[in-house]
Amino acid sequence: MNLKEVSELFKAKAQKYHREIGATQKDIILYESIIEDLEKKRISLAAQKLLYEKYRLKLTKGNLKIMLGTLKTDLFVLREKLKIVQEKYKMCRYVVNSLSYKQIALPFLVNFINEELKKNGISEVELIKINEKIKIHNANVKHNERNALLGADLHLIIDMLNQGYEEIMPLENKNADKLDSIVAKLNDVVDSDDLASIKDNFNFKEMYGNVYDNNDFKYIYTEILRHIQNKIYELIELLKHEEYYFDIETLKIIKTEYKDFYHKYMFIREKIDSLDKDNEISIENDLIVENPLDAAYDNNIGIKCNLYYASNSDDPAKCFLMRDLSSIREESLARIWQLLQDFKNGENRNLKVLENGYLEIKDYQIRIILKSLNNGNYSVAGVFIKKSNNLHNTYQNMFNRPLADINDEYAQAVEEQVAKYVAENGRKGTR
Repeated sequence: MNLKEVSELFKAKAQKYHREIGATQKDIILYESIIEDLEKKRISLAAQKLLYEKYRLKLTKGNLKIMLGTLKTDLFVLREKLKIVQEKYKMCRYVVNSLSYKQIALPFLVNFINEELKKNGISEVELIKINEKIKIHNANVKHNERNALLGADLHLIIDMLNQGYEEIMPLENKNADKLDSIVAKLNDVVDSDDLASIKDNFNFKEMYGNVYDNNDFKYIYTEILRHIQNKIYELIELLKHEEYYFDIETLKIIKTEYKDFYHKYMFIREKIDSLDKDNEISIENDLIVENPLDAAYDNNIGIKCNLYYASNSDDPAKCFLMRDLSSIREESLARIWQLLQDFKNGENRNLKVLENGYLEIKDYQIRIILKSLNNGNYSVAGVFIKKSNNLHNTYQNMFNRPLADINDEYAQAVEEQVAKYVAENGRKGTR
């Protein structure tokens, strides 16, 4: 739920309370009129109707005094109810004005938002996300404090709760028994030491270069990465509980430990990537055409084109690109969509020509595979995130897919599906 949706929710609540105010005021006027009549010992039709409908009692001169006392008690309750509903209406309007018109949401207002959202059955995780979005909203409103507030920590909680899960597959290794003892020792270092100390302890080639090879080192790094990932997700699970989030000291500890483990995670991830690099370069060089036929393929600068999407289904949601996106981490989705749009507009600068006339758009670990059809039309075979252990097979799988038909209606439907999927599932990731 974003803040616009929160604002709309409280706008609807305000309208509900406004109607309730009107109905309560109408009841108060009725009670005041009936009580005035009864005090003058006039038994009106309205009094008889009210007492019968509410209590199934018949008003007589004999019970008039008792009924009068009952109605005065009811009137007191109605007046108190009116005060409560008027206050809630006012608070809802404050919420709407604060979130819609760039006003600061003060602590008393945030407390009211939390209470009302809890009544609506919101989950603890969503409640915490909304509180973080309100902090960001307030920081944006405070122009004078903007530079001090809009730092990396401002979006940290949201990023943690939206954290994508990188699937890290365990590796097989003939030396696993020996390597696991090294992993256990290094995991202890990871848990207790700072990043600088870890860097000093992870010079594997100097320490074990005569005993183990790169495959062994990758096994060690991968196991450590899995260990750090578990630590990170333990912290995220803690954060999802209200009692930890709203405890300031506990929240500080969670944020500090998360940042510490995240930096260690990225350090180990870089170590693995560096081990993969030589193998990946070798595989990709085997596929790259040394002398492309058309220099325009190299950069695609200023050449607008049309994209069509390979598929073996009439359903745009089941084309190969959509299938590929479903298995890609959410932090890469928006970038993939942007790369495709850049290519269409002649703005892509990271293009290679592969075997059989296929083209490859590269961006960090993203690989988009295309093939020219004719006259500025291209078939998008699919997309993947490079992994050295199956890189060659993945390329061949892309090459084996059928070429797209030149069908503008189908292509437009695919792009609408992709745009919707990216909007609903993509995010700016932290790793």
